[in-house]
Amino acid sequence: MTTDGRGHHHLNLLAESASGPPVREPVPVVRVSDGRYRLEATPALVDGCAAGDVVEVDRDGRVSVIERGGNLAIQSFAERGPFRMDQIDALREAFAAEGGLVEFPPHQRFVVVTVAARVGFPRVEAVMDAWSQATGSGWSFGNVYDEQGEPLHWW
Repeated sequence: MTTDGRGHHHLNLLAESASGPPVREPVPVVRVSDGRYRLEATPALVDGCAAGDVVEVDRDGRVSVIERGGNLAIQSFAERGPFRMDQIDALREAFAAEGGLVEFPPHQRFVVVTVAARVGFPRVEAVMDAWSQATGSGWSFGNVYDEQGEPLHWW
């Protein structure tokens, strides 16, 4: 765990990739007990977890979810250059009524959506499919399926 100059804590989580070397993604956390942390943001590159989850992290940075926080993790990566701010604003507006949070880095090459699973898959998929069609970019759930593509059934 690292602490920035403002006293915020981050874990460097391992994001493994089939197309390149693994990378580390810093994710803000709150320590809840010895070796357990609550994620304060949904990772963009690390699958299997979302903001609100309580996790343990091994020495290599691999995450094990101990308790689900009830949020879906959704990721979309720009395929034709960075997303435009009006596109991101449209996604924010689409999820605002459900209390969803849309986050993105300054370069705007990806977005991460955190929304409560109770909103329901049909609504989330309708919003993301429409947004994907408008932007020409795909999207995926980050914490709904395992490595073999099978549903995790935590919701």
